Amino acid sequence: MLRLFVSHITHFQAGNGDVMHVKSLDGLRGIAALIVVFHHTLLCFPGTLEDYKTLFSYPVGSFMFWTYLTPLRLLTSGPSMVVLFFVMSGFVLGISFVKNDNFDYFSYIIKRIFRIWFPFSVAIIVSFCFYLLLGGEVPSASYWFNDYTWNDPSTIKTLFHHLIMDGSMTTLDNPMWSLIVEMRQSFIFPFIFYLIFRFGYLSVFTFVILSFSMIFINRHVFGIHILSSIISSLSYTYMFSFGAIMSLNYEKIKSNMNNIGKKYKYLILIFSLFGMCVYPETAGANYSARNFMLLFVSSISSFALVCICFDFRVVTKLLDSRFAVWLGKISYSLYLTHVIVYAVCIRLLDNFLSYPSSVFVSFFVAIFVAVIFNKYIETPSQKIGRSLGIQIEKAREAKLASV
Repeated sequence: MLRLFVSHITHFQAGNGDVMHVKSLDGLRGIAALIVVFHHTLLCFPGTLEDYKTLFSYPVGSFMFWTYLTPLRLLTSGPSMVVLFFVMSGFVLGISFVKNDNFDYFSYIIKRIFRIWFPFSVAIIVSFCFYLLLGGEVPSASYWFNDYTWNDPSTIKTLFHHLIMDGSMTTLDNPMWSLIVEMRQSFIFPFIFYLIFRFGYLSVFTFVILSFSMIFINRHVFGIHILSSIISSLSYTYMFSFGAIMSLNYEKIKSNMNNIGKKYKYLILIFSLFGMCVYPETAGANYSARNFMLLFVSSISSFALVCICFDFRVVTKLLDSRFAVWLGKISYSLYLTHVIVYAVCIRLLDNFLSYPSSVFVSFFVAIFVAVIFNKYIETPSQKIGRSLGIQIEKAREAKLASV
């Protein structure tokens, strides 16, 4: 089935037969990852966790006022950046199906496992080892830091639950909840893409409704951790469908963006950035209609932001810069390891530096560790995944040829 529909998709192809690569999205991914780090850096400090009930009561000129009620809010909009990752994943995966008109599901899954899970497993094992050595609360740290990092029992069972990504435990690496969503969505994405290819925007609308329904279904199984986690992951499906429909209409969207005036592009950009500032306290708690609607605003804004990156020189010039592209290169490693680095560094430096200084040093150590992790873990893992995928595809082609 997938083989039939992928073979008919030709409108992505560039003149040389290669799939169009949107370079600006690499830079966008890098900046988004950095904003997630900014967000978690802020949450390391007591009293900085945003509370919508008191959001507009912050005194004018206070730190919380400048952080959450001015345009600076965008720099700490970590939850919206995770939504952006999901939308971009849908777009990139959708585009990738054009690379090979002989789609092989097993090859695709192997590549995704080595792209996501293998580097993740290395980070989790390292985190667990440091947890055994350094575990314990940091008195000066925030509730978020102490309760959401290294707070599960330090047992092999804890390590096992993290490695199999069942969603019941996430404190060895707090951002891993989104990687669980990514991995699970990877398994069903070819089906999502097929439906959108066949039925277009009707499928996207259907996925929005189905994702919304997952919230109410989850209320009846909330105490069953693994099942609740799976249903919660399904509530993000529509975000990936946004990326998929974008990939199917890439040339059309790019042409439309090229034809509209610069002032309208600025309006779309302002709208998308403003919408990215609308999000729940955490993107990982999609258990209420309120949170769903806030995440939906972030999703629409992410869709618009990615579209504007296709053809708006003001934006692409920034995102194509060497710094942004470099950030994009290490973005997954940075996202994956930064909370672990903070957990280690802050504890190691607790007796030597003030708490703010420890957090400040941890930020730069996290960047350095991301560079190393990308070079020696992430990149080799990707290469292995691609190599295995190619071997599987060749073996399948040889088998078909011999029939």
